[in-house]
Amino acid sequence: MRIDIWTAEIYVRYTATEAEIFELTVRTIGKRKDAAIKSAKSKIISNLKKRNKPFVKLRLVWIEHTNVLEKSSYDCFVELKEKGLRKKAIMQQLKLTYHEVIFFDNYYCGRTKRLTHQKYLYLRDFMDDEQIRRRFKIPKSEYTKFIQSHN
Repeated sequence: MRIDIWTAEIYVRYTATEAEIFELTVRTIGKRKDAAIKSAKSKIISNLKKRNKPFVKLRLVWIEHTNVLEKSSYDCFVELKEKGLRKKAIMQQLKLTYHEVIFFDNYYCGRTKRLTHQKYLYLRDFMDDEQIRRRFKIPKSEYTKFIQSHN
């Protein structure tokens, strides 16, 4: 899954004589400039509300695409789950089906069988990797990490 990182500068005017410029980084799923702008503005607004600082105007000075990260769907799921998002919000944000979210959630919460290296070595003799992964209900990205760590 592609995650884009944007750097933005937001101009905030408090009064006719007082103003400030904020610089922040924003992450979006996919290269969506409009979502990055909206996210940057909402972060600034929530920050100002926490500080009880009223403002008159909020403008985007500039935005620049900084970096691209490639993450697995499961890693993105874990990141959003740790932020405290609900299943429905995660489904909408990552564009996953209900069954995929339940599959990831069961693995995240530890409701699946544990695969150890000894079990893997035993099962490898008469099953291929995909069958082992399905039997233990492990996401593909986590399974490849498991295999790479033991080779």
